Amino acid sequence: MKDPRKVADEVVRCIRARDLEGLAALFDEVNRRKFGPVTEANRPQLMKLVEKKAWKIGNVTKVGELREAPSFAGIGGVVALLRREVYNVFVVTLKKEGDDYVFDDINSPPVASYLAMKVIK
Repeated sequence: MKDPRKVADEVVRCIRARDLEGLAALFDEVNRRKFGPVTEANRPQLMKLVEKKAWKIGNVTKVGELREAPSFAGIGGVVALLRREVYNVFVVTLKKEGDDYVFDDINSPPVASYLAMKVIK
């Protein structure tokens, strides 16, 4: 997908719905290599990952503002705001592969680090 907001919203939907196949279709190259396609053998490991990510998402159903991701996400990387707590924010981190945005991870940078990222939408 070419729209980072749509990708981030779909990541949230997949995690909330425990849609492993849908989430795997959004994986970046690293996650594709690490987890591969969803199989009966890796389903428990993927479900454990999704459960950990679901806690970070909380009650969010749609992402908020988009900002340029830190350099670890590569050129064109984007973070999409999920929620903010006192000291940390929770974001969906997307990488850019070709013209498409793909799911890297859900991260929780300190508020100051997040606010230092440039708003893009």
